[in-house]
Amino acid sequence: MSKQYYTWAKSYKSKAQGMLDAINNHEKLPLVGMRNGKPAPDKQMTIKWADGLTEWVDTRFGFQKIPDEVLDKMGITQEERDAMIAAFKPRIDNAEDRPLTVQQQYAIDNPSEF
Repeated sequence: MSKQYYTWAKSYKSKAQGMLDAINNHEKLPLVGMRNGKPAPDKQMTIKWADGLTEWVDTRFGFQKIPDEVLDKMGITQEERDAMIAAFKPRIDNAEDRPLTVQQQYAIDNPSEF
C-alpha cells in the first residue's frame, strides 16, 4: 500500500499545523524502538511524527498519515482516531495522487543549485 497523507487546502494551514502539533505532543510519544516485538530502549525512538508540514504545488499542506499498524501499537483507539479526524477534518490522499511538493518543483526549475 502506498503512503497516505493528511492534507488541507492552503486556507486551512492552521488546522494542518494544529493536528500535527496534537500528534507530536501526544502522551504516547516518544515511541520506543522495538526488537523482536519487545521494547528496546537502545533502538531509535520516534520523538515526533513529522518536523513540519509539506506544501504541494497545488497549494495544499499536509503530512504523512500515521499507518493504522503504528496507531494500534501506540494503543490509540478507533474512537480517538475518529475524534481527531472530526476535529481537524483532513482529506486523506494517496501519495501517487499528490502533485510535486514545492521543494521538488524548485529543484526541477533550478537544477544548478543542487
